[in-house]
Amino acid sequence: MHVELNRGMSNVVAVVLLMLVVVAALGVLGTVVLKLTKSPQLTPGVSCLDIKVQGPPIIQAACYNATTQEVQVTIFRPGASIELIELEFILSSINQRWQAGGSCEHCTLLEKGSTKTYYLSSGAHPETATLAVGSCTLDTKTVPVCE
Repeated sequence: MHVELNRGMSNVVAVVLLMLVVVAALGVLGTVVLKLTKSPQLTPGVSCLDIKVQGPPIIQAACYNATTQEVQVTIFRPGASIELIELEFILSSINQRWQAGGSCEHCTLLEKGSTKTYYLSSGAHPETATLAVGSCTLDTKTVPVCE
């Protein structure tokens, strides 16, 4: 009496291994796609270096108004600068953040070739004001008391 049990087992093992390879490949592909879609809020295909080379927005002036408890930040955006979706303001020592453009309906992003002053309600006097796009720091200035 001759029993052939090995032949059926090898097909089952092959199918299980094939399914494991497919699941692993889908996991790797999913991870790559998620990393690509969670990049900084720059215009697609634009790196931090590209923004800095092509004339990023800069902080012309910044000061703290003790009466209104606001930080006044004046930004200049060169005419040849890259198209941006949003700008982020970061006030050090009080760890507060504000955004212009992007998902903020009432916070307009300044046009190319223009200067605009933003009034950021802070409640305290920060040491510095930083301008950023996503994780890309564009400029930082010390924040004195307004005269």
